[in-house]
Amino acid sequence: MSKPTFRGDYFDRARRVAVAILVLAAVLGILGSFLDWIVITELPPEPEAGYGGQRTVPYAGVDARDGWIVIGAAVVLLAATAGLALRRRTAWIAFIASIVMGAVAFSAYREVGNLSSAISRRMDIVGDPEPAIGVALVAIGGVAALLGSVLGMISSPRAR
Repeated sequence: MSKPTFRGDYFDRARRVAVAILVLAAVLGILGSFLDWIVITELPPEPEAGYGGQRTVPYAGVDARDGWIVIGAAVVLLAATAGLALRRRTAWIAFIASIVMGAVAFSAYREVGNLSSAISRRMDIVGDPEPAIGVALVAIGGVAALLGSVLGMISSPRAR
């Protein structure tokens, strides 16, 4: 009869799950920062003959400068995740980074339609702005990072 394989205790398994969630969340944050955050539908000032349409202009998160904040938070999140994988108690750092990621994403998502918002003024938005896939990925990454960091805190008890 073969010996059962050692899988670690509950905390080790939960920590591995937390690390996987946090890495995925950081990747989503970085990827979403380079994708389109806002798509603006502009009407031409004078419709040309044969061109009666609208033009859409996409803006990435790094174009709005908020994407760089998310990338910085994702790098901090990856560093904290590396510490968590090494059984360090760094999940609280991941928690703070996840709050920053989520706050930037949800704030940008809410302000897209408001033409008097800070993000609209920085990007000189004229037209009909709509949120795009990049800001949604960052928001999903922020929520996932929040859940993963809480799981990381739970799975890293104090030594007694």
